[in-house]
Amino acid sequence: QWGFMPSIALGWQMKNEQFLSSVDFLSNLKLRLSWGKTGNNNLTNDITWTKLDLSRYLFGSTGANGFGTGSNKGNEDLQWEMTAEYNAGLDFGFFKDRLTGSVDLYHRTTDGLIFSRSVGAVNGYNSVYQNIGTTLNKGVELALGSVNISQNDFTWRTKLTYSLNRNEIIDLFGDKKDDLGNRWFIGQPIRVIYDFKQLGIWQENEADEAAKYGQSVGHIHVQDVNGDYALDQQDYQILGSPMPDWTAGMNNTFTYRQFDLSIDILARVGGLYDDEFAYMFTAWDNEHWNKLDVPYWTPENGANKYQQIGAQSYYTQVLGKTSGTFVKIQNITLGYAIPASVLKKINIKDVRIYGSVQNPFTFTDYIGSDPEIIGENVSTQLSLYPLTTTIGVKLNF
Repeated sequence: QWGFMPSIALGWQMKNEQFLSSVDFLSNLKLRLSWGKTGNNNLTNDITWTKLDLSRYLFGSTGANGFGTGSNKGNEDLQWEMTAEYNAGLDFGFFKDRLTGSVDLYHRTTDGLIFSRSVGAVNGYNSVYQNIGTTLNKGVELALGSVNISQNDFTWRTKLTYSLNRNEIIDLFGDKKDDLGNRWFIGQPIRVIYDFKQLGIWQENEADEAAKYGQSVGHIHVQDVNGDYALDQQDYQILGSPMPDWTAGMNNTFTYRQFDLSIDILARVGGLYDDEFAYMFTAWDNEHWNKLDVPYWTPENGANKYQQIGAQSYYTQVLGKTSGTFVKIQNITLGYAIPASVLKKINIKDVRIYGSVQNPFTFTDYIGSDPEIIGENVSTQLSLYPLTTTIGVKLNF
């Protein structure tokens, strides 16, 4: 599919205007406005084809392999996703650019998203790519840079970034109705956690109420949304989305004579994940596996999050629902540049000796190995070595 992709961008250097020319503390002020429309076909071209593959068919009471459409059906009518975006930005500088930065606001609407839509296997395939509905992304991005101290042999500089995004489905099939089978809901993000909501653990004073659900004290207590004492998918609800509320990063750089020190910090706040690691090591078969050190329920402690060891609950998947909030010191680097007066004798321009440590500190309630990859499979999380150190020398002849 080919087409014309229009765009327009406008900029206004407000600092050059007469009414701001005499404002001494303001060194830069520029307003930016833009609009554009783009297409996206960032998928392999063969998804439009229906291809033969090994499929399993039932003949009588036995199954046999034979050639069929496999798990996916092609779609010859598939078209590009089309995105229209409005952007407003402001660049600024103060005090001879001791403080600089930019603020960007965006509003992005995408039509005809290319989704793999799940269908019943009775059709002979499990999914098909389709252009489905309309989504909205809107948010703000902020960047700041400052020279906090610049005196004699010492400087301290800071860079800060901040990002906030809100995503929601506007429509799916033109009828403003949810698609429950694919967990797509109007007005909600594309990816949501849709499951039972845990209220706690059944305590000893709740034994009679637990029995109405076929449960016992020490088992997981989930919410009966419709109050019919039958816990099923009618009691599922939207618990959250893996999308964070906001993310931020900060870099601080200090220099003193020949020494330099850099510290990088990353923060992610909010977001709910269905985490396989948390589920495997607190919930699944928890009387046999080597478990994480969490407060499992006992009659003495009355803990209200993790069920009793050996409690065979049908609702242990709720223990995989985990917040994605964390603050991480990503990198600390200390360096020393050998003075030029010394290097002149050995005919070398620059020599810098440095040492760095990655991921030395993480502040989070997450019980897995690294909250930055929360939601990944167990084998990925267990293979990580999050704390690493590096020592090096950089030469410039």
